[in-house]
Amino acid sequence: MKGTKITKVLGKVVGELAAKLDVKEKNQDKVLSLSREFIRDCAKAIRHLHTENPTEAKELMSGMKKKLVELKKVGENFPHILDTPMQEYAEIMIFSAIVDKKEIPTPEDLDITVSSYLGGFLDCSGEVRRALQLALKEG
Repeated sequence: MKGTKITKVLGKVVGELAAKLDVKEKNQDKVLSLSREFIRDCAKAIRHLHTENPTEAKELMSGMKKKLVELKKVGENFPHILDTPMQEYAEIMIFSAIVDKKEIPTPEDLDITVSSYLGGFLDCSGEVRRALQLALKEG
């Protein structure tokens, strides 16, 4: 009799945990999908800046702040997933400021973590190098 009661209790607990984990997994999938889309937009904007299509770059960049806010809201329980999109956001915003000869935004300006900002800042050095190589190639 006692074994049956324990089995029922464990079955109920496991069922509840499985349902909660299912919801968490679906939320994580949504965050990952939004994250990948955001990262693709950042990459496209950088390509546009390198290929002298600033209008297309600015168009992509104009919606990034709003998308990042939404991504952070949806991903609040998955901060480890948010690091990469925030880093890519920092990279494009810093690179764009350099290209436009404007003041470089701070982590506070971008509303991102310091570690993501630093990663983006370091990644930006590669974009500056690439831009210099393209400029030298074009004379």
